[in-house]
Amino acid sequence: MEKLINYKSDNINKLSIYLGSKKDSVLFKKNVNSNFYSKKKSEFFSKYKSRTYKSTIYRFNNNFYNHTLKKHYIVYNEKKIFDKRDNLLIISYKEIEKPFSDFSCQKNYHILEDFVTEFKINDEIILLFNENKKIKGIKLDIIINHNIDNTLNKIREILENLSIDSTYN
Repeated sequence: MEKLINYKSDNINKLSIYLGSKKDSVLFKKNVNSNFYSKKKSEFFSKYKSRTYKSTIYRFNNNFYNHTLKKHYIVYNEKKIFDKRDNLLIISYKEIEKPFSDFSCQKNYHILEDFVTEFKINDEIILLFNENKKIKGIKLDIIINHNIDNTLNKIREILENLSIDSTYN
C-alpha cells in the first residue's frame, strides 16, 4: 500500500478494497461468510454513523451512473494492486465526475442492484456492506489525496479489524 504515496504521478484518485477470496490468478470471489458479515456490520454500527439505502448502478463500458446518488462518473487508469493476502482485491483508478445528462442512453447496460449499509469512517474512507440476493460483500472506498499518510494508517486499522482468514467463503 505504500505505493499509494505516489498517487499523483500514478494518476489515481480512488481506491477500492474488496474482501473475499481469490479463486485463481484471474478470478476473485467478492463474497464473505454471512456470520462474519453480520458480526462485523454490528461492530461498525456501534462505532460510526451509518445510512442504509438501495443502490442501483448502471454501467456502460467505463461509464457509470449511480441512480441512487444521481452521480455519473468515468473510470480511467484502473489497476489491480496485488496484496500478499489472498482475501483482498485492491483496485486503484482515476474517477472523473461528469454531468448525469452525459450518461449514454444505450439500452444494454450492466445493472448492479444492492442493499447498502454505508459507514463514513472519515472524509476519505467509506466502508460499504453490500447485499445482493444471497451474496454479501464488504468494500472500502477510499479517496486518495494529500492526506494519504493518515488515510493509510486508518486503512490498516480497519483491515486489521476485518481480517480473520477462516471466515471467508
